[in-house]
Amino acid sequence: MGRGRKVVARKDLYGQYPDLSEAEVEYIKIKSDPENTAKNLTEEYIARLIGVNKKTLYNFRQKPEIRDAVIAETRRKGADDFPNVAGRLLKMINDKDTKNNDKINAIKLYGQLFGLIDEARDKAVDKKIGEKSSLEDKLRRMKSEYGRDTD
Repeated sequence: MGRGRKVVARKDLYGQYPDLSEAEVEYIKIKSDPENTAKNLTEEYIARLIGVNKKTLYNFRQKPEIRDAVIAETRRKGADDFPNVAGRLLKMINDKDTKNNDKINAIKLYGQLFGLIDEARDKAVDKKIGEKSSLEDKLRRMKSEYGRDTD
């Protein structure tokens, strides 16, 4: 792309955000694209790509409606890729050449994708188990200390 040349936003995406400028919509499009995220595009490069300066780009990032739109578009694009991601994880899980550590991580991520694994819930369960285990240990110590069964 030539320097200062503006990228025209896709009309379908632009129509979703009628109160935003084309440059703002293009910023949302670029920032929500997983391929661009993987490329680690610099803010300076993005500014040149959409034809604005870095200060304008900073102002874009400060607008809650733009931040929310980037998140919404990222989720939408992620949902489009969901079947591919799930399929790749299953392939990793079932591949005999996958290292055990990678296989465990793939299983965990696969479970999280389908809501089978909830880390916050699992931590709460682990805490409860830890508390129960701690109480059982105290009870054992009391039994041995006093030399009798307290059941």
